[in-house]
Amino acid sequence: MTTRTADGRQCYNEWDEVTLEINNQQRQDCMSELEIEDREDGTYSISYFVSEAGKLDASVKVNGGHVRGSPFSVQVKDREYKPVLSFGQQGSSVGEFGAPLGVAVNNRDEIALTEGKNHRVQVFRSDGTYLRYFGGPGHGKGEFNHACGIAFDQNGNILVSDRDNYRVQIFDEQGKYLDEFDGPEGSVVSELDRPRDLNIDSDGNIIVVDSGNKVVKVFSPTGKQILQEIGGNDIFKGPCSCVSYKQYLIVSDVDEECVSLFYREQGVPLGKFLRGDGWYVPKPGLLAVDKAGQLMVCKEFNNNIQVGKLNGEFVAEFGTTGSDLGELNHPCSMAVLSDGRIVVSDTGNHRIQIFE
Repeated sequence: MTTRTADGRQCYNEWDEVTLEINNQQRQDCMSELEIEDREDGTYSISYFVSEAGKLDASVKVNGGHVRGSPFSVQVKDREYKPVLSFGQQGSSVGEFGAPLGVAVNNRDEIALTEGKNHRVQVFRSDGTYLRYFGGPGHGKGEFNHACGIAFDQNGNILVSDRDNYRVQIFDEQGKYLDEFDGPEGSVVSELDRPRDLNIDSDGNIIVVDSGNKVVKVFSPTGKQILQEIGGNDIFKGPCSCVSYKQYLIVSDVDEECVSLFYREQGVPLGKFLRGDGWYVPKPGLLAVDKAGQLMVCKEFNNNIQVGKLNGEFVAEFGTTGSDLGELNHPCSMAVLSDGRIVVSDTGNHRIQIFE
């Protein structure tokens, strides 16, 4: 977009405020993510993701006033999911995988993943170029016994749930050991029993699925203080994954075969999707939220990924059983690149696949 004077000359004012609103035909906001780049010469690059398909209205304004032609009519097609890249094969050398499990991306679109069998973390560029690895089997600092969940914090550090060492370890982006928070096997609130998935919320807090204690724990950004615990009293049978999105915490329970929603601040249950309710979610695995604000569920035993809205509406699924490009064998987890592409750890095929 270019700002111009009344007589058509390109102009620039550093105080100009450019905004975009996208609404459906019921005038409901359907923007899920927006980025406006000010090039400081009177031109602006606008990119966005929306939460639904169909005919939408895009209102572009400068300082509260519509630009010429606004609102614009935008036709958004239903999403289709296409495999665009696969890298890795079974093995223990660098660039090879022994059961890739958790996957995460940082703000440079580097992909970090854990390996359950090789007990390490490897890091790649988004085109599959190998960068580095760290870790190895053991119980000492920087070693792993079934590395599982992984996440980047807001400082670029890498957090890893070291499942069978009953702890979460923290590393800098190069893989240097920094710290850990842990506890012997048990159910005391600060202890971890086989921590599985972990994620970072919008405040930088660390969300850990404490699978052995059947609870979800939210720790401070340093891991030194527990802020919240959800579960207990048989709320969960087999919690697998938890993600934070807007005002929600979303938890998958592989044994109860459901996905549950909670209000993030109070941990109050909001509802759940059961097998046969809207989504078909038998044995739901790890979760992620895409750029359109839709929930993605790894269905490890069905060898596909299911996509739906938080109101329970089914949207799509992708992946079929096999080892060719676009086929999956026990997919474990997902992460989303800045351009919206989806990174999937294809565990049984010992590789990473990327879908757009």
